[in-house]
Amino acid sequence: MDIYVDLDMVLVPLLDTWIECINKKQGTDYTTDNIERYADDILINNFDVLKDGSIYEKLSPFEGASYFLDELKSLGNVKILSNSIGAKNDEAKREFCKKYFPEVERIIKGGDKHLIVKHNILIDDFFGSIYNVVKHSKGHGILFNMKNKYKYNDMLLTDFNFHRANSYDGVYNIIYNIRDF
Repeated sequence: MDIYVDLDMVLVPLLDTWIECINKKQGTDYTTDNIERYADDILINNFDVLKDGSIYEKLSPFEGASYFLDELKSLGNVKILSNSIGAKNDEAKREFCKKYFPEVERIIKGGDKHLIVKHNILIDDFFGSIYNVVKHSKGHGILFNMKNKYKYNDMLLTDFNFHRANSYDGVYNIIYNIRDF
């Protein structure tokens, strides 16, 4: 069984730093509480902050992220699967992963994750990716929200293959219980 783990907002707190960069650039005082959905105008209008990839130089993984990936290896083949928004962003993500998660296979790409995940497991913070894995690929999706801090992915999940976790232990327990599906 393959376990695919998103990079941004599952292993690294991208949103917090993205908001800081937006505030610095625009002189605003947004917080993560201002982001109520993934396609929020605040983010959509500021993708330029991500495109050159330099934001990854300012980031560190969530506490426990490396240990979490190591623990997941006892349950399956772990791969980091992250979308990219251009060549510079792609390279920055690859370098970040190489630095912090050197033992984990990395797949950095644009497009639909469900085409890669298929019937396996995806851990992601974006509901759209989880939905596509469950509905189109018949896999399991775990919607991740570290410590329930972020409002943008706080939605009702009603399908048996949809799961929600707000900690690495929660993700591990879900996968442990479904690994023989």
